[in-house]
Amino acid sequence: MPYAKTSERREKRLLREQMRSMGLGYRDIAAEFARRYRLRPRGAWREAYGWSLQDTADRINQFRGDTGLDPGGLAGMTAPHLSEYENWPGQRPEPSGRRPTPYLLAVLAAVYDCAVTDLVDLADRQRMPPADL
Repeated sequence: MPYAKTSERREKRLLREQMRSMGLGYRDIAAEFARRYRLRPRGAWREAYGWSLQDTADRINQFRGDTGLDPGGLAGMTAPHLSEYENWPGQRPEPSGRRPTPYLLAVLAAVYDCAVTDLVDLADRQRMPPADL
């Protein structure tokens, strides 16, 4: 019997490849992944590109170093932290995970080549402080 995560990973890869071959962009793929796999928008964008948490953390750190936002690499992103940002606010009444700041959302938008508003949904908007919106 195949390992469930492996088959889901394969399924996502095949779907991503099919959608790209049909000329669909990453925004369309992220929307489909969010719907089909019940992903939060930040996780759906990462999955649309087919990047692992570690791949994405490395890309964030590279981007921040290249743009001078963190030239010394003192505040590096880690895969576990990225996972917490992707899953916030969670499914429970009380938020869980790490709330992404506007700064982080802007960095993610640059890395994913999308708008900041593509990375937040209604659940995020209901939990974010008004100043962040």
